[in-house]
Amino acid sequence: MLPLPRALLATLAVLVATVAGCSSCTEEPVTCTDTQLLCEGRCINPRVDRRNCGRCGVACDAGAVCIAGACQACADDETICFDRCARLATDQINCGACGERCAGGTCTGGACLCVPPATACSGGCFDLRTSSKHCGACGTRCVGNQFCDGGVCELACESGLSPCADLCVDLRGDRMNCGACGRACTPTQSCDAGVCAAPPDPDGDGYTSLTNDCCETVMTCPNPAQVNPGVPENLVNGLDDDCDGYVDVMPPDAGCDDGLQPGSAGDAGDYARALDVCEGLVWAQVRRGDGLPLRPDAGGIGIHRAIGGLRPATGRTLLALGTGNASGLLGLAPASSRPPVSLNQCLGPGCLRDWFGASNGSLKQAGRLPSSPGCYFGSADDQAFDSIMLHLRLRAPATARGFRLLGRFYSLEYPEYVCTLFNDQSVVLTTSRANNPSDLNLLTYTARGASWPIGINVASGTPLFQACDTQAVSPRCWDTSVSAESCKEGSAVLNGTIFGKAAPNACLPGGATALLLTRGNVQPGEEFDLRIAIWDVGDPFFDSFLVVDSFQWLGAEGTPGTVGAKADGGTID
Repeated sequence: MLPLPRALLATLAVLVATVAGCSSCTEEPVTCTDTQLLCEGRCINPRVDRRNCGRCGVACDAGAVCIAGACQACADDETICFDRCARLATDQINCGACGERCAGGTCTGGACLCVPPATACSGGCFDLRTSSKHCGACGTRCVGNQFCDGGVCELACESGLSPCADLCVDLRGDRMNCGACGRACTPTQSCDAGVCAAPPDPDGDGYTSLTNDCCETVMTCPNPAQVNPGVPENLVNGLDDDCDGYVDVMPPDAGCDDGLQPGSAGDAGDYARALDVCEGLVWAQVRRGDGLPLRPDAGGIGIHRAIGGLRPATGRTLLALGTGNASGLLGLAPASSRPPVSLNQCLGPGCLRDWFGASNGSLKQAGRLPSSPGCYFGSADDQAFDSIMLHLRLRAPATARGFRLLGRFYSLEYPEYVCTLFNDQSVVLTTSRANNPSDLNLLTYTARGASWPIGINVASGTPLFQACDTQAVSPRCWDTSVSAESCKEGSAVLNGTIFGKAAPNACLPGGATALLLTRGNVQPGEEFDLRIAIWDVGDPFFDSFLVVDSFQWLGAEGTPGTVGAKADGGTID
């Protein structure tokens, strides 16, 4: 979908005000940051804005760009792409045309040249015999549990599994395909060696594996008949009496997300509950990046019990926000109908213009996307494709000094587009008056004297991108831009998602970060906004997702930002 013209967006803003019945209200004053100028009603960065270079109204010529507030002409053999001069004959990310990537090949004469057996397709060089994105021909993509074998999308299953419809199942133990595809057991039966039968109940307490009995014999617990979902939790005996997964404790935030069903919600407040925001919620709203409100079921946001190998750390649900149309295995409604929006445009409260116009040291300049050290300087591209945002107004408890949440960032851009301008963005922004980053964004990883935005580029300069295959495991799928520190967690957590491997010899179609721990600071009792947003950068292709969970108020102030969390409670440095 082509970006909407700014004139049309301005018209939409007028229509929104008219529909709201605001016939006599006045516009909210526009406040720009110290590094911006107010030109014709909007904040711009005079260091890079080609239409207001150095000061308002100074437009660079058609063949010039704005660098440090001065117009500089591009060379005769260069073209302006994304507000920078690009030599289309040799530029790896603008090969022959702006935005035409040549990943894995060499851009020569404006054409992407590939080393056989790779073939030039949109985005770069791909082996049509094995590429799940271009299988047999450019643009032919394998989906679900398919993988590309000899240029044909095949449904391949690991040893012991059989193909049933679009799934690989174990006919010996699958209750919906017991002994044969489509042969389903009744709700009171289990599948044992391919035969439907009532499951055993050795302790005779009336609960079985089908009804979540976690102890049937003395090999597991001292008194099996007294351990089942019908028994109250004893808080001092060292056992999980009620089989809820918690030993001697009640589930964190018990009841907060009880009753939430997977999928899209009818009320944005349910998304806050899925995130475990159980105290201090004032209101919730789903929006685009420009602040325009969306229906809660508009697509791109959903509730989950699990995503592949990722399970809730607290409560019973996860919250996912994503771009594009990858709905099948993540359970998100299609989101491709969301038009691109300008990050400099505000059509409603909570728009991302305050973040885009802010600066934060070497990480981010005003009016630019964040930079990735050693990868790519932050571009001035203000177009957000397929943007989705959960906007929360929170009131901090009187004893709170901070908060934290957990998450993972997933992307189909990995690994081909590591260290390119297609670094899909995700942010967690706070307006709290406490000690937080100057650009409001907590979803920033800082280590070794440098900072990175959370996206696929962290796979290059940091050890934070962990859910993927190492070079040793999958040498033919490895990208040289990826750090040797990446992928040590392996790819098991991706199984059962669109990012997982379809077969043992297939390349992963994507990857994910390690579990992320993000924290911010608050002032006791204050009201503030928390915005969680994600969007595609550069184009609407190869989608990305942010999965978040386990919001918790903290009693002490800490260092704001994001770190990688290890299973043992430590952090990834």
